[in-house]
Amino acid sequence: MTWLKTVYRYAPYRVRQLMANVEAVRRKQIRHGGEYHRYYKEMDIEKMLSENQQPIQFVRLNRLLAHSKKTIPYYQDVLSTESVHSMDELAKIPFLTKDVIREQGSRMVNPQPKEGVWKAWTGGTTGSSLFFHRDKQTMQYEYALYDRLYEFAAGGKRGKIARLSNVLIAAPEIGHPPYWFVIYPFQQLQCSIDHVDEKTYGDYLKAMLEYGVELGTGYGFSWYLLAESMLAHKNQKLSLRGIVTDSEGLTDTQRASVEEAFSCVMYQTYGTSEVGLIAVQCGEGHYHILDRCLVEVIDAEGNVLSEGEEGELAITDLLSLDAPYIRYRPGDRGIVRNSGCACGWKNAYIEELTGRVEDYLVTALGRKVQRIGRLTKDVKGIVAMQIVQDAPGKIHVRLIPKEDFQPEYMDQMRENCREFLGEMAITWEKVAELERAPSGKVKYLIRN
Repeated sequence: MTWLKTVYRYAPYRVRQLMANVEAVRRKQIRHGGEYHRYYKEMDIEKMLSENQQPIQFVRLNRLLAHSKKTIPYYQDVLSTESVHSMDELAKIPFLTKDVIREQGSRMVNPQPKEGVWKAWTGGTTGSSLFFHRDKQTMQYEYALYDRLYEFAAGGKRGKIARLSNVLIAAPEIGHPPYWFVIYPFQQLQCSIDHVDEKTYGDYLKAMLEYGVELGTGYGFSWYLLAESMLAHKNQKLSLRGIVTDSEGLTDTQRASVEEAFSCVMYQTYGTSEVGLIAVQCGEGHYHILDRCLVEVIDAEGNVLSEGEEGELAITDLLSLDAPYIRYRPGDRGIVRNSGCACGWKNAYIEELTGRVEDYLVTALGRKVQRIGRLTKDVKGIVAMQIVQDAPGKIHVRLIPKEDFQPEYMDQMRENCREFLGEMAITWEKVAELERAPSGKVKYLIRN
């Protein structure tokens, strides 16, 4: 497939569009094959979000353990039990890490899978690449779930989609549209994230209007950049029925800007490349965990923490039988609560995603400090920023400014740093765009 990617990269626009549509046909056969239609027909996402899912999750957990012990070479070696009688007994089961996936390779997969497996790659946000497998049957469930979520967000049949994501449409230096092409099998206007700015936003809106877009998906930060330009120019010609994002998260303020610009509700999701869709954000900003996953919170030694405590997330994909992810540590941190969200949804939720395990700054005293989102609180006049640290006690801020930005606005960030980190040397610069990981996601912290 490498040579095909090379051909695609250097092919003319029309050829790339054709190749993308051929690939879409192949992917649709996988996503909508097998059990997809049964999953889609039986799925009730409102019920999934509004009811406590723990009983069904427990049944699925024991089915997963029994299947893994019987069929997966790696788990035949490391699992000491085929079932548990309570969630507390999960401590008997070893954690799964990216290093284990790299070392074990095909031993993580059922040699005779029911639907087959999909081999994939992710560059992540840390620059450390990972080859992994997905159970195709689980992917069919996930795409039925996405389709139901799109309908939920749109208040009915979803209609045509505009997707902003990391697909090469045109070289970044290209200064004229089209920055998109139509993916006919998915009724989708696939849009580049490499060209979104204040000069081009009108081109994107025109293309979405002409195609008849009703729902937005993809990378939240790119939707935010569009929204900021729309609001700055008082150009709100495009109203959508909903937006569902599936990559980097936005702050409450950024999400509000998107909702204002497009006159709709924005549902952010949390997931990983390896496991897929894990949780959906409600109006309170909490990520409600779907019935296909269990999420634990652990400390640095692997001990499970109490409800409401912050720590590293360990995720179990309850449906991925032929490529299991049991107590998988993707590197994210957060706070989980079992109930009590003011939105009314009854299932467990991630109260706050607090960053990556690698996300910390080193102070002048050598202390490692996480939850760096506190540093940008109440800083005005900025579309977005990225923090770079090359040495303890020093940070450099790259920022995309609004038109009303004033240098003195950075004094608030200096004050936040003094409060949370102690004295730090801060430098900053204006930039047109922020650095992205190979996946296309924005890296909010780069610690060299």
